[in-house]
Amino acid sequence: MTGPDLLVAGGEVVVEGRRQRADVEVTGGRISGVVAAGTGRGAERVDAAGLWVLPGMVDLHVHLRDPGAPHKETFATGTAAAAHGGVTTVADMPNTVPPLLTADDFARKVVAAAPQASVDHLLWAGAARPAEFPAFADQGALGVKVFLAGPEQGRQYGSDLSIGDDGRLLEVLAAARDCGLPVAVHLANPAIERVWRASWRGRGLHELRTQIIDESRLDKVEAAGRVLLLAEHTGAHVHLVHISAAALPLVARARARGVRVTVESFAPFTSTDDFDRLGVMVYDRYRRPDEVAELWRAMATGEIDTIASDHAPHTWDEKLAGDRDVLTGASGYPELDTIYPMLIDRVLDGHLDLVRMLEIAALRPARLAGIAGRKGAVAVGRDADLVLVDPRGSWTVRAAECASRAGWTPFEGRPLRGRIEQVLLRGRPPAPGRGTFLAPDRQEQAGNQRGERS
Repeated sequence: MTGPDLLVAGGEVVVEGRRQRADVEVTGGRISGVVAAGTGRGAERVDAAGLWVLPGMVDLHVHLRDPGAPHKETFATGTAAAAHGGVTTVADMPNTVPPLLTADDFARKVVAAAPQASVDHLLWAGAARPAEFPAFADQGALGVKVFLAGPEQGRQYGSDLSIGDDGRLLEVLAAARDCGLPVAVHLANPAIERVWRASWRGRGLHELRTQIIDESRLDKVEAAGRVLLLAEHTGAHVHLVHISAAALPLVARARARGVRVTVESFAPFTSTDDFDRLGVMVYDRYRRPDEVAELWRAMATGEIDTIASDHAPHTWDEKLAGDRDVLTGASGYPELDTIYPMLIDRVLDGHLDLVRMLEIAALRPARLAGIAGRKGAVAVGRDADLVLVDPRGSWTVRAAECASRAGWTPFEGRPLRGRIEQVLLRGRPPAPGRGTFLAPDRQEQAGNQRGERS
């Protein structure tokens, strides 16, 4: 009888919420044993003494720009960036060119991604055509994405994906409920945005410094209340992405009423204190320091379910447009290379507990996606998606060392504690074509949509 083909020996592992030294045995790409340090077996041995052996991050919100914008990113470059940063599973958003709106679009994307992908991946579908939802569910879509955006934002998110009418939103939620699909929601109120952005046109980011720092969260809070009300009425599961701290009390009250809602935060690595230094690089991620602190607090307590990069690569020229006219500048920044290392740094700085960080970055996202039988933890039966980290090591972020095609990072020159030494996807180094498409386990996914939260 043959034994395990790989042994990751003597590292520190989180097992059922506890940190301990252990040997991790891998057979056929899956973890076949997590045993006492010094007792494991394997035909090939990786010495992990002194290292953390972490699960690969599961990032449910990335924009790989494929198809349609290969000058920004492709499935090949974006998943290479993920692998470089220890993100072994990504979920791509549908606002591509053309957008992913039909079952045929979905099938083409699955096929096109296969030879390119260095990590495993799921796909969100666009929510604009509810008649397509049964096919999306059959094809293995993670869920459907709603952009509550109007003409002002249509340039970036695509008018075919935007849903600004509450009647249409009600239809989307009901159809998604019937098909067992979660609905990811980009919160916005186009009418409110038109009012407070009316004077911004033709003016650059730094000219509008005070207004942007004081930007109202009214539209996000109003939209959250509206979406939660419609979710309560329909029984649909809504997943509120890049949540505003001001909307968290609404979420808490909705959960108390039994509304099926999960929430995601981006990683708030910057605040308005960084405005003058970082400028257009992180527009529109600026939040006041008290809001940033509230997001971290809610992640630490479990009020926020998942953290995601919202990886949004643009060329530097597209970002610089915001210096001339903030409404034409692209929002977001590339982050797949850096999000997991920066979370690890935050753990080592004592600002976030390792166990909690792994819950919001790996375990809970896997549960929400219906893939926790394979992903999200170092445990028997899971894929051997392992990230070996030297907690005593350090390094400096350099765009030249990142794999994203964007070619820049707002964190250039930032020193970080903890250094990723090795990344494994199912027990092997990630490489183009090795990543596979994942379909959710709908029963598992439905259980977590009901609010079965750790």
